[in-house]
Amino acid sequence: MIFIGVALEGATSTGIQRFRVERYLKATGPETAAVSTGVEARTDGTGSTTSVSVDISAGERWQIYARNRPGSDVLETNLCDGSAKLASSGGDEATPVLDSPAAAAGAGEDRTKAILLAGLVALALFSVALLVRRRFRRPVSTPG
Repeated sequence: MIFIGVALEGATSTGIQRFRVERYLKATGPETAAVSTGVEARTDGTGSTTSVSVDISAGERWQIYARNRPGSDVLETNLCDGSAKLASSGGDEATPVLDSPAAAAGAGEDRTKAILLAGLVALALFSVALLVRRRFRRPVSTPG
């Protein structure tokens, strides 16, 4: 399930946050969705966050990639699912911003692919240069 929505609250003691859904991009659902983000914050100051928790503040607009929690109306998401904070805009455009960890990870993957491609091209050119050098090398003459 994929939807664009605005967080109605920040982190909660249960790790489940409510979103006002602006629109569903894949599947359908209620106008208010309950999403487990993995960030728990209790009133006594304790709580928990994992490396894949999605840290969302009240009022932020997000594109949420979620799956149903078995036996519940609660949806689940994490950074690996690709949920991303969206830039606020007056229109219907969903513009990811790179300050979200998921969006930054996607940009990092693109950069990594470009670096790997450049490395492969450099390796291919080096290999061709070695072959050309070997092909045109003068034979060693032996005294006779």
